[in-house]
Amino acid sequence: MKNPIAVSATLCFLAISLLAAPAVLAQDKPDEVLEAGEHRSVATLLAGRLVRMAGEVPDFLGAGQTVTISGEVLDNALAMGQDVELDGGSVAGDLLAMGQTITIEGLVSGDLYAGCETLRIGEEGVVLGNLYLGAAKLIIDGRVEGTLQGGAERIVVTGTLGGGDVYLGETGSIELGPAARITGDLSYHAAEAVEVPAGAEILGLFEHVALDAKEAEDEGGFSLLYFLWCLVAAMIVGLVLLAVAGPWMRASAASIGEAAGRAFGWGALWLLGTPLAILLVMISIVGIPLGVLGAGLYAAALYLAALPMSLWLGDWLLRRMGRPAPGAFLSLSLGLLIYKLLAAIPWLGVLVVFATLPLGLGAMFLGCRQVQAKLKA
Repeated sequence: MKNPIAVSATLCFLAISLLAAPAVLAQDKPDEVLEAGEHRSVATLLAGRLVRMAGEVPDFLGAGQTVTISGEVLDNALAMGQDVELDGGSVAGDLLAMGQTITIEGLVSGDLYAGCETLRIGEEGVVLGNLYLGAAKLIIDGRVEGTLQGGAERIVVTGTLGGGDVYLGETGSIELGPAARITGDLSYHAAEAVEVPAGAEILGLFEHVALDAKEAEDEGGFSLLYFLWCLVAAMIVGLVLLAVAGPWMRASAASIGEAAGRAFGWGALWLLGTPLAILLVMISIVGIPLGVLGAGLYAAALYLAALPMSLWLGDWLLRRMGRPAPGAFLSLSLGLLIYKLLAAIPWLGVLVVFATLPLGLGAMFLGCRQVQAKLKA
């Protein structure tokens, strides 16, 4: 795998496997199956060695060695495993899939987010929304109606990309089959231009940005590996805090569910008021060291703000999916994964971060007050 996108996708899979491991090991039996004809009115979590969802659920979270969706998901789905398959099933909302191989032989009505070694949209596979990916290999034999954005070492298109444009980052090679049809614009970065065989159609603009292999590696690898590094670093910091300041972390996360408005208000006050206070302190020469110390603590608080939010998010999601008392490790890991993925999405990520900062800061403040009150009692 020469392309850094492929390397980071593989590393991401390994990280996801570690996140899924606690859920898998906690199962009383190796396999989890929701049989055809079964209907559930609440979001469903299935975790085990082999996971198969053949029934009907509103939301679905699956983690295991092999995760297969052959039923109906009425809203969104998150699947993590070595092999993830949408086999004749349907997802009415968005599908986030992480694994070594991902196979789509069904309908995704929303967007598909995929990080994997190999992603295959089979002949029966249809994605009505957008496709965002980081992979070593992408094969499209079916149909993608929305925009395709991402990168892969090798891309093979024999099906249809209709309605949306195609924006590909650093790519090793792109192959078009004689039945390939791309109705939007195609823009890609690669060392060599794509050869369009007889019968293939590209109805929009066709833009090739030539990059040599070394340039593509240097430009494409940093941001993706940086994303993975940030995710792992945040997990390590969060787990250390759970170990040394578990009551404060849990109290901070609980305050989001119990008093989100109050947490946001206090957080906004700290977010906007602290820089002003630091500047006022630093006006005098005597206050410069104190101001520098305050600025460092403020930066640390901003970094930590996502942790209570992630802990609450993971805990809320797992409880909604039928786990009455999920472990803090699993909740934090799942919450951080979802937060980092949302924060990485263009435009939406900015909104997610700016909403998380005041909420997280306020939650940490309320958590401190709750811990202090218990110590005084």
